[in-house]
Amino acid sequence: MGMHGNPRETRSVRWTACAAALACVAFVAALLGFSGDSHAARPTVESTEPAHGAVGVDPDTRQIVVRFDRPMNTRVGWSIVGGGDNFPELRAKPRWNNPRTMTIPVRLKPNHAYRLSLNNESFQNFRSREGQPLVPYPLQFQTGPAGGAADEPDAQDDDNGVFGPRQAEAMTRELRTLIDQSYSYRARVVNDWDAVFEENAQVLRSAASPAGFAGTASILLSAAKDKHLWLDVDGTRFPTFRDPPVGNVNEQSRAASVPNYTRFNRYVATGRFEDGTLYAAIDGLNDADPRAYEPFFELLGKHGDGAPGLILDLRANGGGSERVAWELAGCLIDGPTLYAKNVNVAPDRAGGFTEVLERTFDRNWGRPSFRGPVAVLTGRRTMSSAEAFTLMLKQVPGARSFGAATQGSSGNPKPYALGHGVTVFLPSWRAMTAEGVAFEGVGIAPDETVVPRPGARGDAVLDAARDWLDWRSANGRR
Repeated sequence: MGMHGNPRETRSVRWTACAAALACVAFVAALLGFSGDSHAARPTVESTEPAHGAVGVDPDTRQIVVRFDRPMNTRVGWSIVGGGDNFPELRAKPRWNNPRTMTIPVRLKPNHAYRLSLNNESFQNFRSREGQPLVPYPLQFQTGPAGGAADEPDAQDDDNGVFGPRQAEAMTRELRTLIDQSYSYRARVVNDWDAVFEENAQVLRSAASPAGFAGTASILLSAAKDKHLWLDVDGTRFPTFRDPPVGNVNEQSRAASVPNYTRFNRYVATGRFEDGTLYAAIDGLNDADPRAYEPFFELLGKHGDGAPGLILDLRANGGGSERVAWELAGCLIDGPTLYAKNVNVAPDRAGGFTEVLERTFDRNWGRPSFRGPVAVLTGRRTMSSAEAFTLMLKQVPGARSFGAATQGSSGNPKPYALGHGVTVFLPSWRAMTAEGVAFEGVGIAPDETVVPRPGARGDAVLDAARDWLDWRSANGRR
């Protein structure tokens, strides 16, 4: 768990667990770019023992020592953030040795990876005497076997598979170049990437392992606030940004609100109301199992003729394969239909992007069709390829959407090797609606916004869709 100490709450320094969301996140911190004197005034971590990125650390180590580049305000407290199995067990409260040094008593396990962060975007109790918050500092290290520390690799500057400052410096330069040339949303949030890299240069250069480098780089890149931007080290993923959205649906409310509700797999559930209205929850777009969506096609095939409407629930759909969305949405149209546009990264072209490209979907001739009114349910958990699915459904004649705006996260990420087993995944396009409007960070708004009342029972979004379908039926509209 993370710690967030503030001695103003009590005479003796007290530490408490951070919010559960932070515990799940582990040590994700979103860094913002700073400029001018305020940037220069922020304190930094000068060194730690164990060092960031160290491997073979003695599991009998009893404390983590943090040294700052200037005197800190020891009365404000601290923010030591992390969570899960990778956060070190604490033996006692952290203590200030002096204004520039803190000791964190810990109990470590052999052959174990540890991660934490000193300060992050939300918790900033580490402050200088002048009140400036500490630049967030990731600390990651790996213990060796029981009985003592294993020999650490000699961090010499060679290219024989040994990781050292020279390799870290080269990987930093490559990452900086890729941000400018291959990252489609490089200017969406961050205006000065040079400042962000400069702020983290010392920690990147001091990384003692590829994992240590990736851990630091993931915090650096979190400035972009982009869920489609991450690093990978030999199969271990290092996300740069996690912002769990507040959803407007849960499985229990759906099961209780939809008659004949049947959950077939993690991606599909269906139901059928007394008046014949069809319901399908599509909770993901997985192309690994071609039979996962058969229940949806069977619903249309068995009950589609004469049904007064279809409710498609995408509120828990985090994306996947856009090709799957084509197959599903293709049951609802008669021919080729434009649904989205995009520009792709093109470093060799003026401006760095291709011309505007159009994306279309077509009728799925091999599957049952439905031509009645379609109510689409969306929310903040609807993201990535599910947003492309949402755009397809906006083009379906007689469709109307209900709920909340989608998350606004569509990157089409591509991998780029940095060396030493480290790969960075960068979004490669700028996604737009059929009208050419970019929606990254904004989302796709529903036709009718529905905000459930706090504590209210039932499913207000589903009820709004049902009311609309009832109105259409009462007015003889199909």
